[in-house]
Amino acid sequence: MPQVVFISSTSDDLKDYRDQAAAAVRANGFAVSGMEDWPSTGQLSLPECLQKVAAADLVVAIVAHRYGWVPGDPTNTDSKSITWLECEHACHLGKTVLAFLVHPDHPWPPNFYENYRLVIERKKPGIGPEVERNEAKLDEFKQKLKANVMKHFTDAGTFRALVSEALAEWQRRHSAPGTAVVGDPDTYLKALEKETSQIRITGLATKRPEPYVFNIDEIYIPLTTLAAHEQTRDPGEERRVALEAALTERKVVIVGDPGSGKSTFLRRAAFELCRNLRGTRPPTAPPFLDPDDRRFPFLIRIAEFAKLLAVDRSPKQYDSPAWIPYFLAKQSEEYGWGASEDFFKRKLEREHCLIMMDGLDEAPQATLRERIARIFERATQAFQYSDFLVCTRPQTNVGDAVLKDFHPVRIAALDLPEIQAFFDHFAIALALTDVETKHFKSALETALNDRLEIREMAANAVMLTALAVLQHNDQRLPEYRMDLYGSILGWLASAHQHVEGRPGAKECLDSMRRLALFMQDAKTGRVVQINTRSAAGFLAHEFGGSVEARQEVLERETHDSGILSSVGNDLKFWHLSFQEYLAALEIGGWSDQQLIERVVLSDKLYHPEWRETMRLLGCVLFKQGTGRIEVLFQAILGKLGEPSQLSDQARCAALLGVMMRDLSRMGYQPKTPAYLRTVKEMVRIFSVEAGSIDIRTRIEAADALGQVGDPRLEEDNWVTIPAGAFYMGAQKKDKNGQNYDPEAFDSEQPVHPLTLPGFRIQRFPVTVQEYSAFLKEGGQEEPWNWESQQQYPNRPVVGVTWFEAAAYCAWKGGRLPTEAEWERAARGPNSSRYPWGNDPPLDAARANYSRNIGHVTPVGLYPLGNSVEGVCDLLGNVYEWSEDWYAPPNEGNPKFKVVRGGAWNVYPRNVRGSSRVWVVPTGRFDNFGFRCAVELSL
Repeated sequence: MPQVVFISSTSDDLKDYRDQAAAAVRANGFAVSGMEDWPSTGQLSLPECLQKVAAADLVVAIVAHRYGWVPGDPTNTDSKSITWLECEHACHLGKTVLAFLVHPDHPWPPNFYENYRLVIERKKPGIGPEVERNEAKLDEFKQKLKANVMKHFTDAGTFRALVSEALAEWQRRHSAPGTAVVGDPDTYLKALEKETSQIRITGLATKRPEPYVFNIDEIYIPLTTLAAHEQTRDPGEERRVALEAALTERKVVIVGDPGSGKSTFLRRAAFELCRNLRGTRPPTAPPFLDPDDRRFPFLIRIAEFAKLLAVDRSPKQYDSPAWIPYFLAKQSEEYGWGASEDFFKRKLEREHCLIMMDGLDEAPQATLRERIARIFERATQAFQYSDFLVCTRPQTNVGDAVLKDFHPVRIAALDLPEIQAFFDHFAIALALTDVETKHFKSALETALNDRLEIREMAANAVMLTALAVLQHNDQRLPEYRMDLYGSILGWLASAHQHVEGRPGAKECLDSMRRLALFMQDAKTGRVVQINTRSAAGFLAHEFGGSVEARQEVLERETHDSGILSSVGNDLKFWHLSFQEYLAALEIGGWSDQQLIERVVLSDKLYHPEWRETMRLLGCVLFKQGTGRIEVLFQAILGKLGEPSQLSDQARCAALLGVMMRDLSRMGYQPKTPAYLRTVKEMVRIFSVEAGSIDIRTRIEAADALGQVGDPRLEEDNWVTIPAGAFYMGAQKKDKNGQNYDPEAFDSEQPVHPLTLPGFRIQRFPVTVQEYSAFLKEGGQEEPWNWESQQQYPNRPVVGVTWFEAAAYCAWKGGRLPTEAEWERAARGPNSSRYPWGNDPPLDAARANYSRNIGHVTPVGLYPLGNSVEGVCDLLGNVYEWSEDWYAPPNEGNPKFKVVRGGAWNVYPRNVRGSSRVWVVPTGRFDNFGFRCAVELSL
């Protein structure tokens, strides 16, 4: 039987408070007793009231400005109110009284004061002395309750949480070891809703003196993912889908670049679920999740979770899912949610929950990331009613940190409509006038149109926000990515330099740089949160002054500039990229010798959590002079030694290639011969022997080769397919029949024999480098997103229409392959299901598909997927235009072209030699490419 809580108070004036108290009582697993349960025939006698108190386990007393009923019982010689008598009786029986008094300064309706009786009962004999007596007795009663007072309350909306906290504390004190302790879900949900309801825009100057915050639903713009497709008439039509569609999957890992909006998306999802459960979502609120989605949300920051795992000595198993409710209970203690470990465990085991883990990449060590991945994999089995959502950066979503059986979703770069929508939201949220809005949007859109660097930065949510802030603050928009960080941080640091007693802009940035590197280079691995006191101690050691003074400055910094934000007793940089940039600036101030010893010769050089800092460091050094960046490149290359393993060369080339993506735009080309020699060696990255190297390292190394000129593209890459017969198509009705394939679509039937004359087909899909030569000779208009594509010369060109692909082939002296030619090349002379045989590409080592990578990859990177005749990339990576027209049944004249082979974002069913899809020939999609063919007779 549940324990009973008796609620004692006056009635009419405290009805709403009684209701909130009753809700808290029930939510915490108690039964309610009180005047609401009395018979409708009338008021109980004093003995009956005291009997109900005796039957309860504890009493909640609520006292405001009314004294209440004074029983005329002969034993009540001191004119005590019924509430006083009930509390007194509970104490006499040894029961706990949890008293809540109205805050003396809280505004209270005049009609709910005791002396209001002088107005409504003015004709009652003796009313004056009675009211005077009651007021005096009420003050006396409040004094008596002082030892029992839990909290002073104000409005009814906050009262439930106060009662819940008090009940949870009572349970902790009175429960036997092992007894289940419950909590009030509304207390937790209310706190989470408040925490996730707003976004602070760092560095924004407005007419308001305090930092500006936006409601999350007014500034948030929908993020998208590039969806995998089943067979459709036009696989490009649904190229981008809302990221919230990923929430329909049970186990999802969201992969996104720094600043792509991963954390904000999780916050928005948590906010909406809280509103759905608490009923606080306004009817006019913009849609995000289904209003009927009632999953219970848990938002866990990996940095805090990892911190607990690193220091806690709980006897739990190393990778036990029990760490999750244990962590949540620790958070509850810190933030006053009034919920226990058992409360969270019950929720996770018995209810439909959504567990969101923010920032797997923020765990300081690879081993810790791997441990957390194992905890979550086990949690999916232990908490079978729950859904799981994890976000991370691509650099750390590798090896043992990859979550097994989680559905990967890659956040797409913001597209122009999304960017423009953000400008609209930004202007509306700031209440700009029509003239101000026009000027603001016009300036930004001009920059987007005129400058590739601005357009690329705007495709990232954090960078887009920074651009909008700078434009609104009338600052010059930067030319390069690193300059954007410099501009926004310089603005933040200087915003308060005239405040008396505050450090100036230079001193502020100097301390932030030193602190950023201290966190980035922590002995236990990079940390993204640090105890405020520890940070103050470090800065006091570095710059002098007392720890207390430094702590005060840090705490004020979280409120003023926004470079830092507070998380409980910890600090973190507003965005992790701020920490990485400031760390790069600090390293840039070292001598060349320090740079070599502390970076190049350390074990951090190739760590994923250092990749962004290294990329930014290259830019920092180059701006100090070409000599400085040369020293870094020479030292990194010199670390390889002679001879060196292909895996070491690949890591080196990958790192330098990533750094060159920014440096080449700034006009830098390495002078050391070892750079070109090492990168040219990356032609070996396309061999089978390179298959053991991490795929992302191979991609970056291959991209580096493309930047200096991929020698494979200068070779004769035509593959001869001899004349002969083969069976075209697939069927799923006869297991013993020709070309049986259980995944075949109806459009692949009937299976039929064909005899083809000999032909030649290109080994690779046409690359950006090759298509660029065509454009220079006066070819078609530029493909979709051409400026960005040119950064990756040996990736397949995409975003070309069928007509443009056909024009290129004619310029090359050939044509697009027919469907039959393409399928013969893909299936080989024996009509196998795949180019390599009949085994499906289950391990993703043979093709780029199903969003395993999230974008197209350099051609020829999957040698295990080559056909028996040596043709590469026939399946996955990009759909390929064919020569043939297609007319759907009953639709008359042919008006579609057929594409073959699947792409990087399609499901495995489309990655087969017989799969075919038809599309309009004018379509431009980022997963469509092509290759050429030519008859042998030519």
